[in-house]
Amino acid sequence: MKGKKKAETIKKGIVFDMDYTLIYPTVKFDKVFDKVFNIPFSTVSDQWLGTIYSQPLAKGYDIVKSTFPEMSSSEAQEKADAIGLEWAKVHNIYPGCVEFLSALKSNPQYKLGLLTNGPSDLQRAIVEYFDMSKYFDVIIVSGDEDVGVRKPNPEVFRIMAQKMGLPAESLFMVGDVMEKEILPAVELGWGGIWITPNTEQIVKSSNEHKSKSSDSIKLQDLLKSSHSIQDKPLSISWSDIEVESELIVRTPDQSNSIIKYVILGATALIGLYIIYNKFFSHDYSVEENPIDPLLGDTALISEEL
Repeated sequence: MKGKKKAETIKKGIVFDMDYTLIYPTVKFDKVFDKVFNIPFSTVSDQWLGTIYSQPLAKGYDIVKSTFPEMSSSEAQEKADAIGLEWAKVHNIYPGCVEFLSALKSNPQYKLGLLTNGPSDLQRAIVEYFDMSKYFDVIIVSGDEDVGVRKPNPEVFRIMAQKMGLPAESLFMVGDVMEKEILPAVELGWGGIWITPNTEQIVKSSNEHKSKSSDSIKLQDLLKSSHSIQDKPLSISWSDIEVESELIVRTPDQSNSIIKYVILGATALIGLYIIYNKFFSHDYSVEENPIDPLLGDTALISEEL
């Protein structure tokens, strides 16, 4: 017996940067740091940032402990958890981004990835705060234990490609920094889309941002042009990118099978109709013995017997 042929859809993998691509902070990190540690960030910024860049796998606790060696282990962990949560709280998602990601996620043609630099636990605190994991098939933070390399290192893009399980020609990188995100991806054979989310939409309330602008862009057009290096970033609003609906593609064998089942079904219905009329259809209309509304046909059968 021959197996049925199935229509195959080539998946596309779209990998997003997180900071200033999907989300943005409403205040500077300094203010959050000052609130949590009660000292100006400028007094310890060299040590804090130095630990992040010199120790790729450093987590929040390691950074706090390195910056404040006199702090107890328990307090250092509490401060690390606090800075992660407080930093997440001061971020917003760009308008239209949630709807755009939802539309992509609902289309099986696409597989989605998130690739961001930073300490694993601090960046994943943001991911968790905004419940981003429901949109992405693969999430990589440079500080993850099985990663340990940051963009623009091409190795982190290779790790993402491996976890996505897709060839380079089916992958696309979307980010706001050409040198760190787009060029490394394109050099590996990916497509690259250099964007700057439209900051004008940030000041508008969600109620004001209801419909797409007349300058809407089709996602397919973006992907087709993504292998050419852009001269400048594309200023967009996420709500202005149109994601095509899922197309149901049937092979000839599938179409013939459907027609065959329709014909068989119609033939069966005609046969049942003929049998019913020949053996079961009688005129039971008797004015003096109307059908019992509770017993239905049972009353007529009993009287006939």
